[in-house]
Amino acid sequence: MSDDHNVVIFELLTNKGKDGKLLKKIAFDKGTKANIMSLGFDSTGETLIATCVKEVNFYTWADGKIKCKKGTGWGTTACDTILS
Repeated sequence: MSDDHNVVIFELLTNKGKDGKLLKKIAFDKGTKANIMSLGFDSTGETLIATCVKEVNFYTWADGKIKCKKGTGWGTTACDTILS
């Protein structure tokens, strides 16, 4: 996560690419402005989950673009502490 709140998904290559790098950028776009406490992929590796202050976000990607979907049910009750 950068100061501009961008999210980038990389693929770790087993062999260096033509440019000599081991990382290949798959997708890039704006992310949440909330402070992220943890990041992790789901069991399929197709969704990145970001637990943030007062929200949770689910990131999917296709054709080089990232799509963010906020978790539902937030804001309907008083804030509780959630440990992750």
